[in-house]
Amino acid sequence: MIDSPGQQYRCYAASGEAAFKTTRLARQRNYHLLLTAAQSGGQQKMVELITDSLPKDLIVLRIHVSGDFFSEDYWHAWLQVIEAHPKIRFYAYTKSHKIMHRSFVQDGMLLPPNFNL
Repeated sequence: MIDSPGQQYRCYAASGEAAFKTTRLARQRNYHLLLTAAQSGGQQKMVELITDSLPKDLIVLRIHVSGDFFSEDYWHAWLQVIEAHPKIRFYAYTKSHKIMHRSFVQDGMLLPPNFNL
C-alpha cells in the first residue's frame, strides 16, 4: 500500500491493510463480491450474499470493521438482513450520513430495535 504524498497519519484499518496483504485482499474481495451482486441482482442479491455469510451461531455483529455503507441499496440490504434476524444484535459506525438521509428524514424510518448506529 502506498500512502499519499504529505500524508501525516494512517487510519487503523489502512494500517492493517498495509501490514497484512491478506487483510487487504480479503476486504477487496468482499467489496468486489458486493458490487458484483448489486450489478447482477440488485439489492436482493446483496441481501442473499450478506445472509449467506453470517455464522449460524451469531449473537452480535459489528457491520464493517473497515469500510462503510457505500450506496443506498447496500444500506437497505443491511436493513433487510437486520430485520430478518431479530435475535442477532447488530451495530455499526458510519460517516455515510448522505446515504441515510432519505431513510431518516424523507421516509421517517426508525432503526430496527436490534440495531445500534
